Amino acid sequence: MELDEIRDARAKSQAVLEAALETLVKAKRGEKPIERASFFASMNFRFLGLAAYLIDGDVNGFHNGLFRAARCRLHYYVHLMMGLGYEGSIGAMTNDSEFFDALACQSERTALLLSWYHVATPRAEFDEPERVRYSYYVRSLVHPVIVERKPYKDAGIEDWLREPGKSAEQMAAQGIHGRDSELFTRGITGLLDQRRRLIEAGGAEKSQKWCHIEALALLWQARRRGLEVKIDDGLITWELQSPRRARWDPNGLPQLGEADIEVVDAFLSRKTRKSLEEVKKWRPDPREVE
Repeated sequence: MELDEIRDARAKSQAVLEAALETLVKAKRGEKPIERASFFASMNFRFLGLAAYLIDGDVNGFHNGLFRAARCRLHYYVHLMMGLGYEGSIGAMTNDSEFFDALACQSERTALLLSWYHVATPRAEFDEPERVRYSYYVRSLVHPVIVERKPYKDAGIEDWLREPGKSAEQMAAQGIHGRDSELFTRGITGLLDQRRRLIEAGGAEKSQKWCHIEALALLWQARRRGLEVKIDDGLITWELQSPRRARWDPNGLPQLGEADIEVVDAFLSRKTRKSLEEVKKWRPDPREVE
């Protein structure tokens, strides 16, 4: 897609986004439209962030687009704790696009909150075992408590990290875990090659054609842990690999009020049998931003 086509797609995405945000603002707690509106808001925030970089060379706009995509999904996950049950792939552990958005834009707090409030466990009809192990491991980098959960232990992740790497995801995870820059680079290169094959086959979504957000997220996490990795690739350019410099812009995002948080606390109190006071000290505030 040439720049003129990207500009046209940006205008369409903006219109879809505005409609989705209006639904999120007007929908009442627990209403079904929140699920669909959240999906479209996140998808279009992601594309608009990418378009800001491709058209305007705006790296900060790219980061803010990913940040907003992640925060919209967090808004939905919090609403699930207000009485709206999981349906479809929403309950899949590997439904993690917005988690990688948060890591790629270097918002570890948002990534932690997404992991904390996305309480899904692996489901056979949606989750491949390899992807489950990979998703759990990467989430544990920002939310260490995950390693104590039964599904994490049942997935055999510790053994998976020790056995010979077979997939690109496994090698990338093992590279981070073992502080092995060469193995990590092989994993990332494998992920980039997979994406190119998808693009060539015509199966890539519009936000997948010009940037590998997941690879960018993994690269940032590797460098955060001291790995010296140099990868010059058009899907994760040097500009996008640079540290974030701008503050987050939360304008236009759906907001959670005190009444919403009270409902979440009551739900968590019933589920965990903790007092409300204990819950308030235990759970992270989903409104927090770095």
